Amino acid sequence: MGVRGLEAAVELAPGKACESSTERGPGDGQPVVILLGWAGCQDKYLAKYSAIYSQKGCTVIRYTAPWRMIFFSETFGIRSLQTPARQLLELLFDYSVENRPVLFHVFSNGGVMLYRYIIEALRTHKPFKNLRVAGTIFDSAPGRRNLRGALRALATVLASTNVLLKYFLLLTFATTAVVLRIVLYPLTRFIHESHYDALLKAPSRWPELYLYSQADAIIQ
Repeated sequence: MGVRGLEAAVELAPGKACESSTERGPGDGQPVVILLGWAGCQDKYLAKYSAIYSQKGCTVIRYTAPWRMIFFSETFGIRSLQTPARQLLELLFDYSVENRPVLFHVFSNGGVMLYRYIIEALRTHKPFKNLRVAGTIFDSAPGRRNLRGALRALATVLASTNVLLKYFLLLTFATTAVVLRIVLYPLTRFIHESHYDALLKAPSRWPELYLYSQADAIIQ
């Protein structure tokens, strides 16, 4: 369902829907899991992971950023993912679960690009500084610059698109990525640093688990 203008889904743990942030009880220890989907991920696939956490009594928020933001806005240096990043954290307050530990499960680079702005918001926005992050699971992420893998991912997203439009978008993305993210990156990084480099510099204040597969052709 759409909440706060996001195509996000929220699944409250059983018996937690009526709690307010001022009422403390046994449910306060149950974590909130925020799932950040890969580029082009359909909610029905992310819901399978959501069900695992729900069965353990967790409240789950799942969201996948629009592929246009991931492949084009970010490539052009437009920080369009900052807004959904803040809105996801605001959902914790909307559903009165801001006092519970938060676990992030981040899928592929599409999820990492959004996560980058989430941790920035946690550091710089006063309402979010008291949120308790229990940890982060990186699932096939983050990945270093891999144009071939990114093109594979975009081609998968555009599988049902008109052939001419598909190849136009692939060419536009490849050209822009090569120019701004490879050739001119020594200069453009001062304006818009890559998600990979940004995460390398980000101070980690909670445990992190990294899961990779050697068979993954997109993330290296």
